[in-house]
Amino acid sequence: MGLETQFLYIDDLNVDNPANTDGLNQADNHLRGIKNVLTNQFPNLGDAIITATAAEISDVANKLTSFNGRTGPAILPAAGDYDINDLGDVDTTGLTNGDALVYNSTSGNFEPQAVAVPSYGQALLTGTAGTGSTASRAYYFSSVDENNIPAATATLNNDSVNGFYIEAVVDCFVNISFTTPNDEDSTDYYAIALDGSKTTLAGSQASGVIRAASGPPSNASFDVASSISCAVLVSAGSQVWVNVGSQSQTSTDAICNVLVQAAL
Repeated sequence: MGLETQFLYIDDLNVDNPANTDGLNQADNHLRGIKNVLTNQFPNLGDAIITATAAEISDVANKLTSFNGRTGPAILPAAGDYDINDLGDVDTTGLTNGDALVYNSTSGNFEPQAVAVPSYGQALLTGTAGTGSTASRAYYFSSVDENNIPAATATLNNDSVNGFYIEAVVDCFVNISFTTPNDEDSTDYYAIALDGSKTTLAGSQASGVIRAASGPPSNASFDVASSISCAVLVSAGSQVWVNVGSQSQTSTDAICNVLVQAAL
């Protein structure tokens, strides 16, 4: 009786075995051999039913080796391969440039959400007109040459009553760079200060002063300008001031640059 030498894979099977003249004494070996081939050749099918058609199975090789007109064997994703709208758990309704897709646990979808971008702006003030009549130590400037600070972030005050200050509407970072008049002397003090110290500045040691500078010694034979600057996180409702230790400074040479950015 014809019998295969091994039963491992389909290629081991001989379609001519057994011959029609063979007896039944080897029939059990043939049956066990066929079972062994099937379990060896398809070890991972488990109890799942294969529903793919012969044409689909035959086309697997093509699906693995070509995609969007590209041929394999290794196909890597490329621009244009996928459309985000084809994903079942992504809702792009209302999606605009700059949005992020954030998972919504209620809907079970990833949905558009605007990304918070800090609002910012800057201001330029020049020429010192004097000090405020109420805030007697607070500078104010003769000219606001530029101011594009968003009103929702901070406000800029510059008048002869309360002087110049930046008031935070929301928590924000304030960067102030102040170049003092070039006619200062040893009795003059200039400072960037917070809130209450706007009216109590006395020299460079006043409470609340962030940055301070003084003029040259009294025996100096030249005029000099100083620069002070700082970057500080200002809480909503608080103010940053440019103060002076002398109430008589009216030079036109002072320059103040301000940069404000909302804190996230």
